Amino acid sequence: MKKILLVVFIIILLLVSLVFYKYTSSYAIKDNKENLENNIKLRIHRTTDDLDIKQSINIDNKKYVLYIISNELGVAEFTKGFNKRYKIGSTSYGNNPIKYNIVKTNKAKYFIIAGKNTEKKINYVKLLLENTIYKIDIPQQEYFYTFCKIPNNTMILYPEISDLSFYNSNNKSITKEVLSQ
Repeated sequence: MKKILLVVFIIILLLVSLVFYKYTSSYAIKDNKENLENNIKLRIHRTTDDLDIKQSINIDNKKYVLYIISNELGVAEFTKGFNKRYKIGSTSYGNNPIKYNIVKTNKAKYFIIAGKNTEKKINYVKLLLENTIYKIDIPQQEYFYTFCKIPNNTMILYPEISDLSFYNSNNKSITKEVLSQ
């Protein structure tokens, strides 16, 4: 009987060790620029050295990174594990000057927006989402990544570009100008 209990205990210990190893190996990315850049390159299958992280934000258990690669704007999402390291969830890049999305973290839903604020003309953005208008202030810097909290019961996953309006410091709409860059 004691031998059976010992064998069961060893098997349980091995299984717990295996689960722990799998978890920590999937959340292996350290929170520094070099590690983040290298993992983005791996995800998009690029070996180029021209990837440059411009901005990043932390929201709950997520890290969102804005980067430039080959003169194109990209975004990446990382999820933080219990070991305080990250795994990459998604990344994309292209020639659009503005990237936006609705994301869900371990605590809430958010509208996130990132991009290049050419000549720092964009002062704020208005988002029309399910009959509610949200105003998001844009930092006055060349590249920005910002967000606003939205209700958890929001059904829309990706707002239409027509639901966004961009404004300058004089409260004048510059939407056409921003989207034509």
